[in-house]
Amino acid sequence: MIKKINSNNKIFHLVVGFLNCNYFKNSLDSLISNNIKQNILIFVTGYQKKTEKKDRKFVNAYLKHLKNKGIKFVFKEFTSIQNKSKTGNLYLAYNYALNFCYKKKIKYLNIIQNDMQMIFWDNDLENILNEMFLLKKDAVFFHTGFIRIGSHPFFFKENKYEIIKNLFYHDKYSKMYKLKNAIGDWGLYNIEKLKKINFKFKQNETFIGNSLKKYNYNGYLLPYPFISVLPWPSFVRKNTIFGRTLELEEMYFKKFSKQDFYKLARSRANYFQEDIILANNWWYLFPPIYTDLNIREYIKQIINIKFHLKRNILFYYNGTNKINFLNFFKYKNIKPNLYELAEIYFLKIIKKFFSN
Repeated sequence: MIKKINSNNKIFHLVVGFLNCNYFKNSLDSLISNNIKQNILIFVTGYQKKTEKKDRKFVNAYLKHLKNKGIKFVFKEFTSIQNKSKTGNLYLAYNYALNFCYKKKIKYLNIIQNDMQMIFWDNDLENILNEMFLLKKDAVFFHTGFIRIGSHPFFFKENKYEIIKNLFYHDKYSKMYKLKNAIGDWGLYNIEKLKKINFKFKQNETFIGNSLKKYNYNGYLLPYPFISVLPWPSFVRKNTIFGRTLELEEMYFKKFSKQDFYKLARSRANYFQEDIILANNWWYLFPPIYTDLNIREYIKQIINIKFHLKRNILFYYNGTNKINFLNFFKYKNIKPNLYELAEIYFLKIIKKFFSN
């Protein structure tokens, strides 16, 4: 029997990132639509100079809207320090959240970056997440999203799994993949275990993963993912937003129905998140972000494009089964900027050439 989570086990949700108004609103709205009305941390790590005045006005109005709806949250900005690293002030915000949880004796922290969306949440899932950590004594972190096919196309071949009891259906079993290498720095963290080793976020996800392994702690892919990454999100470098932001009319993804989520939880299939979007006669496939591009996989998908359905579709895919989760909205100006894309990979090639 699954134990109900109590007040000492509470999960806090951190929505964090460089301010992109549409993304931030979408991410927070997804929590509220899943009936999360408290235990929310909202951290902004920077503003783009040319839109800062307008963006701050948006933030103030939106936070007032949340208060009027009775949403309980903690808001903080990390904008006074200009961090020139790739991650900017992100880890400053992460570590502040850790210290907050240490002091408040929070047990779990669910980190959601603002280009992500929660697609499902309920009390049963919350209790099961607690049970997952009890089941895996060495687990300090669960990756809460789907593996992105354009970023990690060989994940299921390169990582080992074990069969565990399915916590939603006790007559079924799930695959539990141990993360050989870090695939992200966001997800669900066990605060009690991090506090024991005085853990701090540093450098990047690879460094973080290796640091945790020194203490015999491991990360795992959650068999019941409930977070999705937006397709082709803009990204931030040196306090500047690159790429184009999807225009927001509703939340980008549908909220999963309980029936769909439980159907997914029942399956032992290895699901990828895959994007196939046709807008203005331009195909978008994975990667979900410029800097995650696996060129071989991308070319393969372009070659195979004629075999895909000629309509807007976003789905979880395991080779045979698809679960559609796209909220239909107008796509305007979301075609990736080819000059930016070419520049990024030209610089990567030059850097690799001189590092050899």
